Amino acid sequence: MSSVAQLSDFPFVADLPKREKGKVAKLMDVMEELERVTDEKGPVIPQSLIAEVLGVSKQRVNTLLDEGRMEFHVINGTRFVFVASFREYAKQERKVGRPSKASLLARAAYGLKLGSSFGAEVASAAWDKPKNR
Repeated sequence: MSSVAQLSDFPFVADLPKREKGKVAKLMDVMEELERVTDEKGPVIPQSLIAEVLGVSKQRVNTLLDEGRMEFHVINGTRFVFVASFREYAKQERKVGRPSKASLLARAAYGLKLGSSFGAEVASAAWDKPKNR
């Protein structure tokens, strides 16, 4: 049985216009869905909060969800991520940012060793690039 209150439990709703009653009813439906999902699979948090906690953009979180890196449920057009799934993702070690110049030079040196012209181009670009300070 749902612990979310029914629309008739709120006396102020009776005096509201039909349109406003519909808005309150929709809110109650969302709350029931959130409760059902939480009971089945555990707590959820909105993807916007995931982005804030991880320090990434909302678009990056969308990409992670689309790639299946975290499990989510859509309620009323909003993606809610399961806390357990988020914890598992957060525990993974991830590379951040762009490759360092040292990494690029190491790959370039390896390319030079193999006789690749790519290695020479990368090494030249990395050393000749003016520094903006």
